Amino acid sequence: MNYVIATTRSWNEILARRLEEKTGHTFHLITRQEDLTIKRLSSIAPRYVFFPHWSHIIKEAIHMAYECVIFHMTDLPYRRGGSPLQNLILRGHQQTQLTAFRCVTEVDAGPIYFKRSLSLGGSASEIFLRAADLIEGMIETMVYNEPYPEPQSGDPVTFCRPTPAARAIS
Repeated sequence: MNYVIATTRSWNEILARRLEEKTGHTFHLITRQEDLTIKRLSSIAPRYVFFPHWSHIIKEAIHMAYECVIFHMTDLPYRRGGSPLQNLILRGHQQTQLTAFRCVTEVDAGPIYFKRSLSLGGSASEIFLRAADLIEGMIETMVYNEPYPEPQSGDPVTFCRPTPAARAIS
């Protein structure tokens, strides 16, 4: 079985190798937005396309053709939108949920596969590394169990991206 990991963060790049070793499946790595194309994905034929850290809108043609799984650092539908880590820190949160959900056209609105608790203690780098470890386990769970996503419940709350001055303090 083939899978894709699309990420723009260097700490996620070894994820594909580790997951191949653990699962025995093939994981293809895509690190640039321009390489995430229908043509490339059709040559791979992935069961899932995982997005452990991706700041770009995923084209509708891609998420309609492939099951795309996004990982978001909030307890969706609470705090949809950009820069979730910075927004949580700016608001004084100490804990969050890392949510695995299916990509749909509306940003951060897709059905949820499952969530895992994530501490917001330490530096941003430490938090991202903890999240990467959780994501690895979440991907393994998806590969082995193929869970069915459930619709989000509750009223959505949306974040706006913080200003550069606000980001500097987080």
